[in-house]
Amino acid sequence: MRRRLTRNAYRRRVIAFAAVIFASIALISTGFATWMMSSNAKSENNGNVNVGIIENANLEFTKIELYKNEEYYDATTFEYKVRETLVTTLDTDLAGFTFTFEPKLSDVSGRVHYGESEFGPESMTMKIKGVIGPVDILKNVTITFDVPAGVMEAVNHGYIVLPNVVNTPAVLTLGNGLEFVDGSTTDLQFEYEIAFEWGTAFNGMNPGLYFDQDATGVTVSADQIQKDLLYLRAYVYGYSGELDTIYANYENGTINEAQFTAQIEALQADASNAAPDFTLTIIGNIK
Repeated sequence: MRRRLTRNAYRRRVIAFAAVIFASIALISTGFATWMMSSNAKSENNGNVNVGIIENANLEFTKIELYKNEEYYDATTFEYKVRETLVTTLDTDLAGFTFTFEPKLSDVSGRVHYGESEFGPESMTMKIKGVIGPVDILKNVTITFDVPAGVMEAVNHGYIVLPNVVNTPAVLTLGNGLEFVDGSTTDLQFEYEIAFEWGTAFNGMNPGLYFDQDATGVTVSADQIQKDLLYLRAYVYGYSGELDTIYANYENGTINEAQFTAQIEALQADASNAAPDFTLTIIGNIK
């Protein structure tokens, strides 16, 4: 007979989702220390990049940089602000970019809020900046983005919304996403942002804000909040089923973190077929 992992045991050993849940002054739930995944199991996946020239060595990316929109606290103005932060570059192998479905850093109170997390606060955008050339042999640059089935399950349940580029590859051409680098007549620069959004289950809001500020969200019970946050994390990590099944699946083994794949492909102007002449693949994490 399989041993059943109780809700309390699961809570201690595997998951510590969001924050302390209050109703008025009284604590209505034992709650969680932080909205995060914490486990004695190990995470094995790390973001990395593979770069390969398919055919034409004369066409190349001379710069690729990955940025995220980062919330931070300005101690001078005593306000939370958002800045664009460089995460990694082609020179550092583009390693380690991560999307995180977590509370906002500025969400520090209420029934669901941000606590200390190894994943950090919400980070749902990746901006790609690059330089490619020479222009006389370049036809276009195509950007595609793929996510695993678990993330699609979270989408199907209305927890998150996929970036548009998942379904429709972005094709950048001269004057439409590709512009000359200042002072250059040969090299082109581009920027493209890949962004997740929160889904209809949370009325398009971060769950930490939805459950504390939205007219419908504030009526959701503590038990249902815990279930929604559990399902969000479980789907992202590729687990599905009823809660007891998810508990049991989490109990043993390694947590297989979800990974995204972004591809940037360049096609030369005189290409006789649709095969790209230069392909750069970025593999990173979704947490």
